[in-house]
Amino acid sequence: MTRPPLSIVVAPVQRGTGLAGCLEALAGQQDVGPVEILVPVDHSVDGLEDLRSLHPKVTFFEVPDPDNDALSGDLGRIHLAIDRRRSAGLAAATGDVIALTEEFARPDPDWCAQILEAHREAHEVIGGAIENANPAVVNWALYFSDAGRYQNPLPGGPAHYVSDMNVSYKRDALHRVGEVWREVYHEAGLHDALREAGGTFG
Repeated sequence: MTRPPLSIVVAPVQRGTGLAGCLEALAGQQDVGPVEILVPVDHSVDGLEDLRSLHPKVTFFEVPDPDNDALSGDLGRIHLAIDRRRSAGLAAATGDVIALTEEFARPDPDWCAQILEAHREAHEVIGGAIENANPAVVNWALYFSDAGRYQNPLPGGPAHYVSDMNVSYKRDALHRVGEVWREVYHEAGLHDALREAGGTFG
């Protein structure tokens, strides 16, 4: 079976309230061939029937949440449920390159094409810029605390940090350290393991 050149995992992080906009942006990607789009969901994600109807080429699949972490009200347990979705998405992806983002991302129309072009280089991991599109003060505060280091203009060349909101991996490198992320995705732990295995970041 031929692998798609690119898989994209879209992680719901707030009950799917931003999924429609993200999937619309991905549907409008330009200058790119077949792309596999996967959305790992659990019982906390709303509006799936409409999303499946609007995006029949997107693969939505269920991730077990036996302890009801996603709806627990405990921030730590909610984040655990999100990271289990990310892990399940990476495991299900079949592409030669696997990109990870989340529901509130609105990728530029050439995002997929840029990812594939960037992976022509030797780097196993490619990170990208993240911009804040919400002018509310609280959003700027959250942005600078979580993603400010990824604001444009980003310097070219090797990178030390990349964000799980805009990151892509060569499949072989990702699966060489599969034991690190197979159950729960932890950005820092995975990236440390990739570096220890000789991986480079761009």
